[in-house]
Amino acid sequence: MKSKGKEAFFLVALLSGITQAGGGYTFTKIAITGEEPPGRPGETFSTFTNPTINDFGQVAFKANFEGPLSGNEGIYRFSDSQLQRLVDDSFGFIPPGQGGATSWSSFGAVAMNNAGHVVFRGNFSFGDNSQGVYIHTGKELLRVFDDNPQQPVPGHPDALGFTTFPLGAGILPILSENDYTATIATFRDAGNAEHFGMYLGSPGVALLGLGDETMRPPGQPSAARFGEFGFFGTINPQGDAAFQSTYSGGVGASGVYRYDMDEEELVRVADGSFQPPGQPGSARFASFDAFLGQNGAGTVVFQGDYSGGNGGRGIYTGDGKNPNQVVVDNSGGFPVPGRPGRFFRNFGFPVINESGDVVIGAEFGFAATDAGLYLFRNGDIHKIVDFSDPVPGQPGATFTATGSYILNRMGHVAFTGRYRDGIGDEGIYFYDGESIRRVIDEADLIPEGTITNFHMNLGIGGSGGQDGKPRTLNTLDQITFRCTFDDNREAVFLAQPEMGGAELDGQLIISQPGNAPDGNGRGAVSYLYRISEKEVTNAEYVVFLNAVARDDANSLYDLVMTTSLRGGIIRTGSPGNFVYAAKPNFDNKPANGMNWLAMARYCNWLQNGRPTGAQDLMTTESGAYDMSQPIDEISRSSDARWFLPTEDEWYKAAYYDPFDPGADESGTIDYWRYPTRSDDLPEAATTDSQGDAINPGDNVANYERNADWNGTGVSPNTHGNVSGVGTSGAQSPWGAFDMAGNVYEWTETRDNPLGDLPARVGRGGDFVNASVLMTSQLGPGFNLEAGAANFGFRVASVVGDLTGTGDFDFDGDIDWHDVGSFQLCFTGTDVFPPATGCEVFDFDADRDIDLNDWETLPMILEGSR
Repeated sequence: MKSKGKEAFFLVALLSGITQAGGGYTFTKIAITGEEPPGRPGETFSTFTNPTINDFGQVAFKANFEGPLSGNEGIYRFSDSQLQRLVDDSFGFIPPGQGGATSWSSFGAVAMNNAGHVVFRGNFSFGDNSQGVYIHTGKELLRVFDDNPQQPVPGHPDALGFTTFPLGAGILPILSENDYTATIATFRDAGNAEHFGMYLGSPGVALLGLGDETMRPPGQPSAARFGEFGFFGTINPQGDAAFQSTYSGGVGASGVYRYDMDEEELVRVADGSFQPPGQPGSARFASFDAFLGQNGAGTVVFQGDYSGGNGGRGIYTGDGKNPNQVVVDNSGGFPVPGRPGRFFRNFGFPVINESGDVVIGAEFGFAATDAGLYLFRNGDIHKIVDFSDPVPGQPGATFTATGSYILNRMGHVAFTGRYRDGIGDEGIYFYDGESIRRVIDEADLIPEGTITNFHMNLGIGGSGGQDGKPRTLNTLDQITFRCTFDDNREAVFLAQPEMGGAELDGQLIISQPGNAPDGNGRGAVSYLYRISEKEVTNAEYVVFLNAVARDDANSLYDLVMTTSLRGGIIRTGSPGNFVYAAKPNFDNKPANGMNWLAMARYCNWLQNGRPTGAQDLMTTESGAYDMSQPIDEISRSSDARWFLPTEDEWYKAAYYDPFDPGADESGTIDYWRYPTRSDDLPEAATTDSQGDAINPGDNVANYERNADWNGTGVSPNTHGNVSGVGTSGAQSPWGAFDMAGNVYEWTETRDNPLGDLPARVGRGGDFVNASVLMTSQLGPGFNLEAGAANFGFRVASVVGDLTGTGDFDFDGDIDWHDVGSFQLCFTGTDVFPPATGCEVFDFDADRDIDLNDWETLPMILEGSR
């Protein structure tokens, strides 16, 4: 507020310097050395392999245990806060397809899809041969491949059967959403000669032979034959498998291939006959790295060496259908961000997501600090980190190395890092597309002890699961990891980002209760309340959808979110396993397309503590609103804590200004005409290619189809788009952004201009319509069952019992989140009276809320749950 001066600025700086263990993450211990494994009474876990996570927070891993009983290892899944044994090497588990005397002897690493199905390689004894590849659904164990001589080898009816599956022998498996897995396998022909091949299979489905040493590679002459196959193949959600292989007898000696599941054909992405994109006509590929990435669109990312051109190495994308594209090469044409005059020299393995974003580790010189991690997006190169950068949460420390890295659908990256001149030397870090934050490092104190090793490995994954490989970062930005403590114990953890965003940290207190209404009778509110600083964004709504809309019974998602150029959310999967993600550049755009009922359910979800589960009374159907009531009778409950603002609450937060004597629209004291603290027509916002305003100012708003990006502007009817929340710069008298324009914001207040259709009032105008709809005079009613790309919302909340426990955000815990309430009440020295409801923070009873009270506040904090 206007009464806050330099001391308020100092307080914000003071608060921002607070260091919490985990840097904004909370941690759940899944398993640790010394604990009893499920189904193994009296025994204890000893070691773990690297875990994997899916988009619903389920975690799977292999573990070893010790004790008096038979066996010493098993496969486990953590789901719904419970650790489940899927299989172990005790006598109670028999490999599928084998006899009753057969028992498991060992297991390989695991991968898991969004259905929670887990694939692994297993060895067994006393059966028909000794190994295979299997999928556990959580209820039953199914065979995909094994070396039983009775299992046929595709294309070789006279073969003696498979002999080994080296893809599983310490090399990570891969798994699609429809339970297809690809593997390298060896088999013996009728003459007992051994051959290599690449195979695709799913339980109960006939195996497919994608290539073997008797087959001709696509695009090569008839005499050419496949040779060795790279171990690091990929498989995308629909089962398209991609791999690298050598060949002989043709043009060149190595290629990259993709099996197109829809077309049922193997296509050549690139081989030694191809000219690398961006290189002269004389250049040709010489070889390809075996580590590939692939996304759901079938785009494969790969590293290739070439000769006859400028440089000799690059990263490329292709799908076997369209011309390949260069991501980056070492020709000297790709400058290194933040390093003037430097160009890329060498590259690590690439990973790709659904949007075509690619992350690569790269070197640009020979010194120890001449390397980093980079994001390539829409033709631009963004530095994530290089080895001269400071380490978050470690004053004076700098990075010296990165380990594995993983990219999710949102374009966010998690990676392991090593540093010097700090406390400890390893940590896990998260990049949100703009900046890096620490998840956890060896300086953090956690109840389980002092961590001394993160193993510099988050698993060899890539595109948020789209390449079928194990992943440790999911769409919800959850991270799973393995670590070792200073007493040599090991553990598996799930790191959960603490909830932030507009619904909590961005809530503004609207004080001055009992204010007079505007000349039109609107805007009077007799109590203290809060309202969101910004409109609810796609990123925030995606969290909601992934929590409660795996099977979307109440249409919280609408197809317009995907099909509209202004919509910002993509849904993949099938009912019961839907997954949601924001489109590229839409994270910070207002969520739109949902109807009023979906917004009410969002408020119920907030009220119920943001749970995960089906849409029922515990999640979305009760709380602030009873959704079982007749549609036009749904109203705010008396104990509602999170809700849609009434028209008066919205109006006051937008137009009422008791601080500036210039606020006198239409001669009525304290109200502006526009929610930009102005009676003058706002300037229309224009946007850059990312959708953020490029002409921000105190009186700027997105209206009248002036903001064009993401393909809008082709014809008059397609002009205009949403813009990044807050980027226009204009704020209401209370500090709320975008109450003028961008999207209509639905309120709780009933209106009935539509006859028999149930309707509620919308306020603030939108990116499409004229300026008059942004004024204080017009609040149209809209059908609450309909949604459109120009409709969104912000939430409001109660201030809370400021004379009570101090739990101002209603999360059941007095912690640093509650400090935000102190900040909002802070006025500075000798400012009296404090806002109504803030008196509880006057700890020293000197009749103002200032830094003297700040010294007392930490004493009441309990920490983080």
